[in-house]
Amino acid sequence: MNYNLSIILLILTQTCFAQKFDIKKISKGNIVNLLESEFVGFEYQGVVYYVESDLKSLVAVEKQTNKIKWKTDVVTACGIPFEGKPEIRYLKLHMNSIHVVYGKHNEAILDADDGSLFLCGSD
Repeated sequence: MNYNLSIILLILTQTCFAQKFDIKKISKGNIVNLLESEFVGFEYQGVVYYVESDLKSLVAVEKQTNKIKWKTDVVTACGIPFEGKPEIRYLKLHMNSIHVVYGKHNEAILDADDGSLFLCGSD
């Protein structure tokens, strides 16, 4: 199989087959601490943002159509943290960006509209 075709199929598969979310685990607030609550995401302006069960990927789904807007594997994109488990621990919506804490001290900032990464780093 052609290498380029394989990459395209991989991207389409990841985009089209994200996990479904449980609406009871979606917060109405803009902050989710996955370590201290049962919530796995939040809703904002008709879009549900949630962490998949692998705790590495953040997904945005249009609530009305249940269509995936974007999916970003934060841990893979930013790299394995030096301390802590390679898992998303905390989400916070600030203006139009989503702040994600993963590992023990790592943070990523994503654009809420398209899932693109602005920043990956640690303190």
